[in-house]
Amino acid sequence: MNHVFLNKEKIKPFKKTIQVTGDKSLSVRWVLFSSLAKGKSKAYNLLKSEDVLAAIKVIKKFGIKVNFQKNYCEIIGNGLFGYKYKKNTIIDAENSGTLGRLILGILIDAKYPIKLVG
Repeated sequence: MNHVFLNKEKIKPFKKTIQVTGDKSLSVRWVLFSSLAKGKSKAYNLLKSEDVLAAIKVIKKFGIKVNFQKNYCEIIGNGLFGYKYKKNTIIDAENSGTLGRLILGILIDAKYPIKLVG
């Protein structure tokens, strides 16, 4: 049984700010996506959990600059192919399953072997 909702009314412009509490999964994803973007990305209200801090350590190991202030985090990404690493690099996902799974997808075509522990 299909349920289809069709709204024929025009939706009014949305000009509000939504503020949500920090979320571990979204914060880890933001760190990784920002490291792949070219230039500055800034997040306010980033969750400062062990998993998120582990993700920040990993991207720093790949040469990504991170500026962590009191109320925001700024990541300066080097673009899609901007990670810098040496042969036999070891990265530690610590206890973050999200980080471990996502970083493997990012590093799938790495030039050199990279060992993931955690």
